[in-house]
Amino acid sequence: MDSTRFWSQKENIEQIYTGKRNNPANERAMRQIASMGIPPGARVLDIGSGPGTLAIPLAKAGCAVTALEPSEAMRDALRRRLEDAGLEGMQVVAKRWEDIAPGDLDPPYDAVIASFSLSIPDIRPALRKMHDVCRGTVYLFWFLTPPVWARVMHDLWPKIHGSPHYYEPFADILYMILLQMGIYARMDPYAGHNTAHYATIGDAVQDFSARMNCTTNAQERAIRQYMRANLSPGENGFVIKGRSMDAKIWWEAGGA
Repeated sequence: MDSTRFWSQKENIEQIYTGKRNNPANERAMRQIASMGIPPGARVLDIGSGPGTLAIPLAKAGCAVTALEPSEAMRDALRRRLEDAGLEGMQVVAKRWEDIAPGDLDPPYDAVIASFSLSIPDIRPALRKMHDVCRGTVYLFWFLTPPVWARVMHDLWPKIHGSPHYYEPFADILYMILLQMGIYARMDPYAGHNTAHYATIGDAVQDFSARMNCTTNAQERAIRQYMRANLSPGENGFVIKGRSMDAKIWWEAGGA
């Protein structure tokens, strides 16, 4: 799966964040912000900010936020939301974290956040760079067990592409890498996304066709067959049910 390709397409972003199906992103963001306790006036670096799910509430609370977002479609959504919120002056950096060089940013930051944005091939230097630009606390939010959508992809991938599907490393692996780096972080597990909501079966097919880079009618038919067998009736549409856990990992950096 090419996640960069998926998140570069405007229709996918609208489907996930502002589209037809119910999305708990705002509620999750409020819980994350409350758990971090970042004070007004703090300098915050939000890595993989997306459409500003965390960056905008933090800016409204008085933080000076730098939003790092490589996807042009995501940056467009962020700019629209900044305009709607009447917020000006947020620095938006159009680069991947692994491509950031000295001079692209203005450290040190009081808080560095990477919220579900850790699909980075070489994670060790990425974590070291987060540590080095932070004089306060680094916060990572990541999957501890496969979320509902990942389990669906795990089931479908061999049927669609004829090869096994491999999960990305989970939060326990991140924690162990940090230990190997001499960084003694704390980790708190919490309940993840236990359902995926869709207004229609067609919406579910469209979502997973995009996630799995489907290009043929046969692939779409396989997804539709799976959805008809696995979607359950829910409020205002259909749901895919499952149980998952996420984790917050954080440590005091004191760098830069």
